[in-house]
Amino acid sequence: MKFKKIFFSLKFSAILIFLLVFFLFLNVFLPQERVLGKEKIKEIVGENSFLKFFFYKLNFKDITSSPLFFLILLLFYLQLIFFIFRYFKLTLKRIKIKEPNFKNWKSLKIKGEIEEIKNFLKEKSWKEFQIKENKLYYVINELSPLGFLFFHFSFLLYLLSGFLLYYTRSEKEFFLALNQTVSLEDESWVLQKRKPKIKESLKNLKVYLKNVNLNLYKEEPLLFKTEIVLWHNNKMINGNAEINKPFKYKTLKVYPVFQDDAFLIQVEDKEGYIIEKPIIFSNCSKKIGSAYRILDKIEGEIGCEKVPYLNLSYNGKKEKLQMIEGREINFGDIRVKIIKKVPWVKFRAINESGSFPLFLGFILSILGLIFRFLFPNREIVISNSLIYYKADYFPSSLKELIEKFCEVKNGAG
Repeated sequence: MKFKKIFFSLKFSAILIFLLVFFLFLNVFLPQERVLGKEKIKEIVGENSFLKFFFYKLNFKDITSSPLFFLILLLFYLQLIFFIFRYFKLTLKRIKIKEPNFKNWKSLKIKGEIEEIKNFLKEKSWKEFQIKENKLYYVINELSPLGFLFFHFSFLLYLLSGFLLYYTRSEKEFFLALNQTVSLEDESWVLQKRKPKIKESLKNLKVYLKNVNLNLYKEEPLLFKTEIVLWHNNKMINGNAEINKPFKYKTLKVYPVFQDDAFLIQVEDKEGYIIEKPIIFSNCSKKIGSAYRILDKIEGEIGCEKVPYLNLSYNGKKEKLQMIEGREINFGDIRVKIIKKVPWVKFRAINESGSFPLFLGFILSILGLIFRFLFPNREIVISNSLIYYKADYFPSSLKELIEKFCEVKNGAG
């Protein structure tokens, strides 16, 4: 019984909230595996036995999935559910008009006419009810106690939203050159960064890159805006995607992440017939060379200089081809030609469900705070010679409201 009393006490609630906030602060300040990667965490831990225990045994390399964090979160929500069930009935009783017991009420002696008080309260929009013993009951903001339930119930919506966002979230990265279309199910162009625990709702998605607008200032982007077209089940949707303003379609969000140059290559046979038109993607803005293959015959890599170039290797013959429009190399039976340079963009596509419960929970939280603090419940009962009053919050302001009708000596009734 004592354990139950302690567990469901407000002090224990405060401790749990403090621990949750503490863990969330650690999540920001400690290096986390999902940000730095496994290898970097291993490098930080090294051979330090304390760090091994701290990061791996306690799983503080990923705090939000550590057993301690989940235990505290579980205890918090058990308390929350208990409070909601316990106070739901009590709250409904509070908003019903009933005979008060005056246990926690204060009283003042009335001076002057009762009718004057009644008229004053009616002008202030107080509701009047007749109760036993010819007493008059006045109340304003009678629904204010519901704010308690609104605020606490909003946390259950946050939990539901977090569950949905975590288990439905998929994250993909894909690469698009200007005027290129890619299916988000094509594994040759799309990298699956995170698979959802629950089956994805959106299928048969294709994305076309229509335009790219990138403005830099000292190598930092002032504007990074892309115009894309999305096809879904023969439906075409035009829109813009920016770093902080994603393209949105149902539960899908598409962000541009990185931009560089791509080169359209044309491969011809000795008669001049076009065999293939591949796109070569460079990473030269990051000074990173990349290997590639064309037709499974031509191998090489991109070299990053002032003018990027291709190192081509075919049938034992090696050639260097600058990536300038119109340049070409003849290997005898195959000719490789640079057609044009176009921008390419790496995009991140996130598909997740659960934002609606989060939004609804936020609204309920705000409503709960408004109900309880901006419009607190206030009650007044007028008898023959006394006026009883009670306020959930700020009772002194209620006393100031009615004391002109009452006898007050030295600031007391």
